[in-house]
Amino acid sequence: MIEINETLQYGKRLKITRVFKDVYLLNDADNGTGYLVIGSEKALVIDTCNGRQNYKKAIRSLTDLPLILVNTHAHGDHTGGNRFFEKTLIGEKELPYYDVGECPAEIIQDGDLIELGGKTIEAISFAGHTPEGICLLSRKDRCLFTGDSVLGRTVWMFMPNSVSIDTLRQSLIKLSAFKGEFDYLLTGHGTKADPPEYIDRLIEACDIILKGEPKERFGTCNIWGREFPCCYYTGEDGMRATLVYNPKA
Repeated sequence: MIEINETLQYGKRLKITRVFKDVYLLNDADNGTGYLVIGSEKALVIDTCNGRQNYKKAIRSLTDLPLILVNTHAHGDHTGGNRFFEKTLIGEKELPYYDVGECPAEIIQDGDLIELGGKTIEAISFAGHTPEGICLLSRKDRCLFTGDSVLGRTVWMFMPNSVSIDTLRQSLIKLSAFKGEFDYLLTGHGTKADPPEYIDRLIEACDIILKGEPKERFGTCNIWGREFPCCYYTGEDGMRATLVYNPKA
């Protein structure tokens, strides 16, 4: 049994941390993060990272309950381990980008409820990094699982299927309406529980991009050999995080 805040190595890539009593974080070689939420009757798997290690076997080391898999979005560093599962749930607008044929996808919609026994998880649709990311709210655990919609290091809004900064802002405002119901963010590339203040900081960054000032909050990031503009915000452990965007979107 892993104690709360304890981390164990599982195989060559995965590190498992027990974040809360019934919530586990699976860190795939610092290149993607998934989660397991355990109820009294079922368990929820949130994302499966890169799939270079048997992800389901790792989950089965923690619970033998029936599993429900949800992908926060369709990028491969969140769906790679789906091939070890029978099916997944994903936002409808993510389907054109989902390509794990061994694991068919069904649609999860905004407001859908997942009953685990003793706790209910609510799906919140989020247009931002991708067209229909899914955030998942566990009121009992007082945490919000954000995938790549809200991050403490960088948010990539330059991807081919990313939405506009204005649409991102609207999605962040939508999340703000739930802030009284969670105390922590559990993100798609984090290694611990993060503060909900990232949401407000990203709203501010969107406002700065839309206004074009103050200039000192802007910079550039080189990603995959290309230069993209970014806006700085305060992220994990006080670091200078970046909202990277496509100025033509």
